[in-house]
Amino acid sequence: RVMLSLKRILLLLSLSHHDKSSAVGFARVGNFAVMAPKQKRLDDFFKPAAACKSARREDTESRDVEAEAEPSRSSNMQGASGPSRPVPMVTLNNGRHLPMVGLGTYRMKDGKSKQPIAWAVETGYRYFDTASVYANERDVGEALKNSGLKREDYFISTKLWRDDMGTPEKVGKALEKSLKNLGVEYVDLWLMHWPSMKEAKKPPGWTHAVPWRAMQSALREGKARAIGVCSFSEEMLEDLRVADGVNVTPAVNQVEFHPFLVQRGLLEYCKKKGIQLQAFASVKSSDSPKKGKEMLESPEVMRIAKEVKKTPAQVLLRWSIEQGVLVIPRSTSREHIEENVRLFDFSLSPSQVQAISSLDRGTRLTWKGVDPAVEAGFGSESRASARGG
Repeated sequence: RVMLSLKRILLLLSLSHHDKSSAVGFARVGNFAVMAPKQKRLDDFFKPAAACKSARREDTESRDVEAEAEPSRSSNMQGASGPSRPVPMVTLNNGRHLPMVGLGTYRMKDGKSKQPIAWAVETGYRYFDTASVYANERDVGEALKNSGLKREDYFISTKLWRDDMGTPEKVGKALEKSLKNLGVEYVDLWLMHWPSMKEAKKPPGWTHAVPWRAMQSALREGKARAIGVCSFSEEMLEDLRVADGVNVTPAVNQVEFHPFLVQRGLLEYCKKKGIQLQAFASVKSSDSPKKGKEMLESPEVMRIAKEVKKTPAQVLLRWSIEQGVLVIPRSTSREHIEENVRLFDFSLSPSQVQAISSLDRGTRLTWKGVDPAVEAGFGSESRASARGG
């Protein structure tokens, strides 16, 4: 009995002095092995859902404002409040890590991102996606500074806008401005926000390799832990790969990806090349609210939501996760912020994934249906997608 008591005491001591650096293990999500915080540190990452309920009334106005852009998502289904498991992390092609779920901040100007970020931190998010053109980097930085989190405990991605891509000097100044706005010494992921520049602003002989080479310099200097691109087609990625002076493969390609636009060829290409695909407009887009509502409320999605006892939005996000695609859903609703990260206490079967994928129409919800790669002059396949064909 004495020995048993001693063992229990030693076990408790080892748990109370558990080192953060060893708090990462491996888990499986779908068919992918990913890094994840060990279960015994769950309370360090997430507060109980009950602790969040007292503030629900404060969010009523926010949910009402979002009603048109964010279709109704049932909250009386199992798993609609607070995360039940830690957010797993993937390992990028340069050895850096990134959570599989982050909070998007598109269209959160004029301080509108601060409260959602505070709620997200309470809920368990540790990854926040912004961009210089969103005009909210300063707000994002202040919200994270006030969150109580140490810099090493959260991840930020921001983006280089196309007006700043003309020369290496402009690229460097743009990053310095983003770092200053965010109040950090480095970003975890820096993305080229648009595949090309406007024709009128392109310097002679310009290609997307010009900003990319400057981004490679930022990577070497440690100002960006990883670099990537947005909305690049397979053809554009190949063109970049063989360009002079390019010696770093993009770690991430952030693209529009959802059941109405299942970019299978691009997904397979990125898997082969070790490029992590990350989705925007996973659930809906305020650019096309009617189409987003149609996708969210499609019979197949509703049926599967009932089968797994989750909301349609959770099913769509999990559909991406099952294919190894990261998601950054944007919301200013506390309820939806909690719901959007609660994706790791259930899974979809292969037949359910296929049923959702069968909704593919080649239809874009963002940028007025225009494929950014097509605007940049690349890809007949992308042209077909942009037309809906």
